[in-house]
Amino acid sequence: MSALKLTQIGNSVGVILPKEVLARLKLAKGDTVYLTENPDGVTLTPYQPHFDEQVEAGRSSCGITATPSAHSRSKCASDAELDR
Repeated sequence: MSALKLTQIGNSVGVILPKEVLARLKLAKGDTVYLTENPDGVTLTPYQPHFDEQVEAGRSSCGITATPSAHSRSKCASDAELDR
């Protein structure tokens, strides 16, 4: 756990992330992070909330049950797309 202090940034208030936290999250200046509320408080993450669920839903709608290989076929991909 890292304790963070709020600081004035122009007309806003922000949080400065220590370089160790940035390295652990593989973040750099200008990257986007997502703040989500949960029962224990909030979570700050570099990953878009629900992204995995959206990817899985897309795979399911195309009939893909696992990560497709470069040569796999699905009803969502044309031959031209697979040749790229």
